[in-house]
Amino acid sequence: MLVKPKKIFFLEINFTIFYLLFYIPVIITFANHYHKSFDVVVNQLLLLLGFLIIFLLPKVRLFKPVLLKFRLLDFKYYLLSITLVIVYLYFKFRETYSIVSFEQVYEQRFSTQNNSLLDGYLILWMTYLLGPFIIVKGLVRKNKYWVLFGFFSVIFIYGINANKISLFIPMFMILIFYLKKWGKDILTSCTFLFSILITSLFWLSDYISTIASVVLMRTFGIAGLLTYQYNEFFSSNAKTFFTQINIINFLSGNSYPYPRALGYMVGADYSTNENYNANANFIATDGIASLGAVGIIIISIIVGLYFAFVRSQVTMKNQLIVGLMYVPFCFIVLNVSFFTSLLSGGFCFLNMYFFLKEANG
Repeated sequence: MLVKPKKIFFLEINFTIFYLLFYIPVIITFANHYHKSFDVVVNQLLLLLGFLIIFLLPKVRLFKPVLLKFRLLDFKYYLLSITLVIVYLYFKFRETYSIVSFEQVYEQRFSTQNNSLLDGYLILWMTYLLGPFIIVKGLVRKNKYWVLFGFFSVIFIYGINANKISLFIPMFMILIFYLKKWGKDILTSCTFLFSILITSLFWLSDYISTIASVVLMRTFGIAGLLTYQYNEFFSSNAKTFFTQINIINFLSGNSYPYPRALGYMVGADYSTNENYNANANFIATDGIASLGAVGIIIISIIVGLYFAFVRSQVTMKNQLIVGLMYVPFCFIVLNVSFFTSLLSGGFCFLNMYFFLKEANG
């Protein structure tokens, strides 16, 4: 039995995170950085329209639900596989592995930036898919050992690449689970808690400078700043027409117009550090970089259609698992391209899993 639109848990989660960590910061940044009222209104309206498209499209039944019954391997083999991945990653990065302070995150990332393609994928999958999946299974099955193991699996990655989000994802997933369990409204509750957190951090920033520079700016404010920077950069430089996506670049005869990845090109315009990679959200990288203002609408339609597809896989039995698994999706897609998120974040495999897994929650 499919869930009613008002009770689509994964959409509620996506809306909440997108609204608090993307929409509000971008709207505020546009208001502060653009000096002409016309520029402010036009850019904010485009973002609003894109935001509405993303979350209204899934309300329309666009895909027929398909759930195949297929017996997968016992979960203990999954746990064993994750253990082997952790052991492999630890031995691979044992010389540089370190739990560093927030002031040292960039030095730690630099020390591990020359990892192989396989290592890069394993790190991302562990952060956004494999570790979170163990946490979700543990929460749903009320198995505290699975929760702890999944929690450790994600936190473990911080010692490799010092990605702050790996510290935040497990805690936020557990918070969302209990808010749902207690029957609380996700958006209202998270907005209240988020307001308290930001106010407290803002007050503490007067005493601890790291909080202002690393937590407030680079964690909560960066989405707005990067979207503005991409908007400015591509208003006067060549659009990519989606050629930043490898397959499209190949099919178009390697027509990508820049010598380096998008993040480095934009970063070079705003920083003297040539190694600064200004990775940004899907609106900036897939929308603005590809087609400018029109691209915001195009990528919003694509993401909205993807959410409509995911909705077709949601049932009353699996909605909790689907919803919680899209917490890490929100965090990766707000930092990189949507298309990168599907593969590098592993969410194409998650969708495949829901096709193959018997929907028994």
